[in-house]
Amino acid sequence: MKIAVLGIGLMGYPMARRLCEAGHQVHVWSRTLHKAQRLAGVTELAPAGTFYYAEEDHQQYLHKVPHGYCGLGGTGVSCPIGTGVGAD
Repeated sequence: MKIAVLGIGLMGYPMARRLCEAGHQVHVWSRTLHKAQRLAGVTELAPAGTFYYAEEDHQQYLHKVPHGYCGLGGTGVSCPIGTGVGAD
């Protein structure tokens, strides 16, 4: 199975390591090389391919629109057990 892990910090690293050890093909993204190097014993390290930015309208979207497009009340999907989070 191919799996991607974005960020290999406190949570991502153990998950990525266990997935590699279980024989899955794991692709990770890390801002820092030294964090990725911790996986060198269990997987191959290779530079990422070509990176393409999203369209200009989508760059830094949450900075431009702080409350984003979460869809509260707009998707028609409900959570019958609730989220445990109160409305602002």
